[in-house]
Amino acid sequence: MNFKKDLTIKIKPEAGVSGNIFGVLIERSHVTGEIGARNTIRFLDVSLQNESYEFSIPPFDDVANAPMDTIHFFVGLIKNFERFDSKGHFAIYGPAEYASQVINLGNYLEEAYVKFKSPEFGFDYSRRTK
Repeated sequence: MNFKKDLTIKIKPEAGVSGNIFGVLIERSHVTGEIGARNTIRFLDVSLQNESYEFSIPPFDDVANAPMDTIHFFVGLIKNFERFDSKGHFAIYGPAEYASQVINLGNYLEEAYVKFKSPEFGFDYSRRTK
């Protein structure tokens, strides 16, 4: 089963919800390199429209990866989260109150990325197939 246009989700939050808000999509999907499916989480940018937060779920890029018959997912909102970008290779979402720890994590990930990309490792970041 695949849909051809974005699914638009509108959620009216409880009164008084404010701050940095993201949409959350939890879905069961295949993870490259694993045999089975697992729950994956995506944080999506939202816009406030008439007291409701709105975000879109895009259709599957590859029809071959679309579920055969039924799609199960959970949607919601999360507040006081931030998107932290490292030096070009990673985006980490986490609570705003842990900003310094998340930035440190991003730096460690960048160090590891550079190390794995070095000729001595020969690691290839090309897209893989099952």
